Amino acid sequence: MKQILLGCMILSCLNIAYGQSDLDLLDSIAEETNPKKDFVRYTFKTTRIINAHSTEIVAKHALDFRVSHRFGNLADWNAGHSFFGLTSATDILIAFEYGLTDKWQLGIGRTQGAGPVRELYNLNMKYKIYEQTKNNKHPLSITLYGNACLSSMASSNDSSAVSNIQKFAHRSSYLVQGIIARKFSESFSLEILPTYIHRNLVDYYDENELFALGIAGRIKFSKRVGMVFDCFLPISTWRYQRNINFANYYLPIGIGVEWETGGHVFHINLSNSAGLLENDFIPYSSNDWLKGQFRLGFTISRVFQLF
Repeated sequence: MKQILLGCMILSCLNIAYGQSDLDLLDSIAEETNPKKDFVRYTFKTTRIINAHSTEIVAKHALDFRVSHRFGNLADWNAGHSFFGLTSATDILIAFEYGLTDKWQLGIGRTQGAGPVRELYNLNMKYKIYEQTKNNKHPLSITLYGNACLSSMASSNDSSAVSNIQKFAHRSSYLVQGIIARKFSESFSLEILPTYIHRNLVDYYDENELFALGIAGRIKFSKRVGMVFDCFLPISTWRYQRNINFANYYLPIGIGVEWETGGHVFHINLSNSAGLLENDFIPYSSNDWLKGQFRLGFTISRVFQLF
């Protein structure tokens, strides 16, 4: 009887040890096949680059207060004594952006505007739908951005002008944009921005729908300082705007330097686009870099953690 009981105890211990070994092995395999996602951080320093938005969004319960300013053309230094355009302003942006969650951001802003339709108020949203991981199982970060824009300017007396906005609907434009980015190294990040804009009122030779493709990037020189650049190419109306009606249309191109100082991120840049809002500068950029028709600009961003 004692031998039987001893044998049962030995078999039980072996079974427990064997089962525990199998469990540890299965856990190890599960961890290898389903590793914890280690996301790539700080693909870009802030939510915007120069004109372009980045894939970054404001952190949960944080508020980003942003002021951007565009001066006059450097080529106008002898026109009206504007001191290289520094005593005139072509556009000013004031914006607030709030992080509802770690993936969802809401914003509101106002720009002076530089195109035919001005005094632009906009409500915007960004949603991060995909994040790059360090193991490259997710090789890209993808963010969706959209805005609804409304003009408060007085209507023009010229019935043929696009600024003759007699109806409320004529004051509206809308934008939807995908932002696809990759951080290739600690020093280099790049993104492309397929963009769709709908304007309710356009000139008779223009189109209400406009497609564009943007490209933007960041080259980091140190922990706090980097170079940024962006450019947008209109696609659907390129033939009309560039070659037929808008012979003075040029690609909006910006290049600048950004640096972080505590809670502030400061940008100083040069750009041939006068406007600061996509609904404005993508359809209506009429300045040529080669003729000195670019202007100095800056952006100050301050983030406050509310809760």
